[in-house]
This record gives sequence, C-alpha cells and structure tokens, in this order.
Amino acid sequence: LLVAYFLLLWPTIVADSLDSVTEENSPTPQQPEIPSPVPEKKSSRKTKEKPPLHAISLKSSNFGSQVSDGNVWLIEFYTPTCRYCVAFAESYNNVAAAFHSSPQEGIRVAKVDCQVEKALMARFGIEGFPSFFLVDGWSVYPFEESRSEAALLDFARGGYKKQQPIPYYS
Repeated sequence: LLVAYFLLLWPTIVADSLDSVTEENSPTPQQPEIPSPVPEKKSSRKTKEKPPLHAISLKSSNFGSQVSDGNVWLIEFYTPTCRYCVAFAESYNNVAAAFHSSPQEGIRVAKVDCQVEKALMARFGIEGFPSFFLVDGWSVYPFEESRSEAALLDFARGGYKKQQPIPYYS
C-alpha cells in the first residue's frame, strides 16, 4: 500500500523538484536575460523557401500541419504495388520538381501511401489508384482529367478553379 501511494505521488514530487531547480536558475531582476544567438524561426506560411525537388510524403501525423501552411497542395494517393502508380511515378516527380523549383507559385506536391495511410485514404474517399486531389485551404478538388504531366501542371496552376470543390471531412 505504501508503494502504491508513493507511485501515485511520484509525478508530483518530481514536478515540484523540477520547479524548484527552474526557479533557482531563472534570471533575477539583477541578472538580465542574455538573448539567444540563434534567430527565431519565422512562420512558414506561403514561404519562399525551396522544398525538396521530389514529392513530399504525407502521413496522418503530419497531414494537417503540412497542408494548412497557406500553400496549394497537389496530392497523389497511390500504392507501391499499383502498376499505374509505378509507371507514373517519374512523371509525378517531374511535376514536383517543376513546382518545388519555383516556390513563388505557392504550390506543393505530395503523395500518400494508401497501403499505410488507410485513414487518409478513407477521408478522401479513394476508389482507384493513382488518385489526385488539390487542396486549397479548406477546399478540395479532385483531378479528373487525363493523367499527364501537362494536365497536372495546368490543373494545379488554376485549372481546378473551373470546378466545384468536393465535401472535405476533417
């Protein structure tokens, strides 16, 4: 019983001891805080930084933070065993290189492995592979044209605005 009581209180004991150490090491009014030589990281919204030249892999764990960065996202849903996906992989990487080499366009290219990411596959209602969607803020547009580099480039550069967005389930 004593051991169980100790285990219940252990997090409180550790937190109290850490607080006292932190208070001892915190600067007092006589000790000015020295600024860090490392500059603060700026917001990544619509950044002009160059992303990698290949398609960015999205997972359930990073999907929301990546796609909500203020850029337009062209996303391929694929499986590594799909022969059509494998055949189109080089072309899709060319699309990624085209957009990622000119970040001023504000278009990111990503891919989702549906063998692993079943939740994202269900969220977008994927029925065949490869499937392409464009996410612009809270609006989602399916790519329903012929599968080619030129068609994807045109679609992402504004062709998607000619159609109505589909419902998006968060």
